Amino acid sequence: MLSIGAPLKVVSSPDITTHPQGINAITGATANFSVAAGGGGLSYQWQKNGVDINGSTGLALSLANVQLEDNGTYRVLVSNAAGTVTSSVAELNVRLPDILAEFNHGLAAYYPFNSNANDESGNDNNGTVLGATLTADRDGAADKAYSFDGINDKISALFGNAPIGYSPRTLSIWLKPSSLDSTVKHSINWGNTDIGQAFGITKLAAGHDVAFYGYEADLDSNASLDTQWHQVTVTFGANGNREQQQGGPDGNVVKVYVDGTLKATSPVNLNTTGTSLLIGTALNNSNYWKGKLDEIRIYSRSLGATEVGRLWSLEKPRPTVADLPSAQAASAGSDITMSVTATSDSVISYQWYKDGNAISGATSLSFTIVNAQAANNGRYNVVVSNIQVSVTSNGMDLTINSTAPTITTQPATQSV
Repeated sequence: MLSIGAPLKVVSSPDITTHPQGINAITGATANFSVAAGGGGLSYQWQKNGVDINGSTGLALSLANVQLEDNGTYRVLVSNAAGTVTSSVAELNVRLPDILAEFNHGLAAYYPFNSNANDESGNDNNGTVLGATLTADRDGAADKAYSFDGINDKISALFGNAPIGYSPRTLSIWLKPSSLDSTVKHSINWGNTDIGQAFGITKLAAGHDVAFYGYEADLDSNASLDTQWHQVTVTFGANGNREQQQGGPDGNVVKVYVDGTLKATSPVNLNTTGTSLLIGTALNNSNYWKGKLDEIRIYSRSLGATEVGRLWSLEKPRPTVADLPSAQAASAGSDITMSVTATSDSVISYQWYKDGNAISGATSLSFTIVNAQAANNGRYNVVVSNIQVSVTSNGMDLTINSTAPTITTQPATQSV
């Protein structure tokens, strides 16, 4: 008697045909790793630095809004009933933006106020100016910011791609109150006037603190404003756990930064609705801003703390340098002192140059040549730097006369 057995199915071991490749990325980008493998009944487990990444069990691994803490080595284990094989290691190298043009990942709206209120993010959320007037920005450049009278000036825009609901976001603005009074002043908002449905930045009446505004879902930074320029940045999103970065009422926090420094953080239950963007006023057209506003950036992602710090360092006011005399002459053997007047809101460094070459040790606001000689003739200038940028002074031509002047013929007395 013959028996008919079940067909024998042979499963071949997994074979990786395409390994994950290394990626260089700027913070905020999306890093995509992938693998291709042969063999039946395959399963996948991605790892970072040799440790399983929870929930990452597909052909591809996608990391949105990458930050410096995502740097590391990535690989995938491919398995079936016949065994497991491990891919080659792929390295992820994430860096901060070096220039402002690289701060574009997730940029939903950008108002640099370059003589108008146009949105330069490419999303065409252009503003309509109602009363506000162009003025000098924090670097003194004319027509690069807007001034608001505190009565009825505002800029409005239809923000079609506004981050709403529970979605992550960042709002950054430069502001300069022209006066400090005991009233709330709104710099920028979008959404609706219902609890938790707005998103913006205000100056509080008490202590003139800058605060996040969510319409009765607010957060005081406990940082008082003065009448100088300050950058205020508010982020809303996951609290650092990559598994929570898709948003939702749990695990999301508001963080308020002033001049790149974290001032306050707290969970806030937001559900922003509405796409009406108002600059210089509250959503119900009240509590108008009095002062200047500039350089508004809105992102559809939550910037990390190191990104906020870098944005501040790239946007902060550059130092200003008063001109040196165009030329100076002196006698041989004299002492010559050159000095410069520079201003900045942060620590300044100096480097003096002669004929384009750095002078060793000449790193203060003044530079003295003792017992000057003809060898000291040349063109001198100084480079003044802060954390953001360097500014070069004009050049000064120094001429050392080899001998003091002498009178060879005295004037003679004459009678007429």
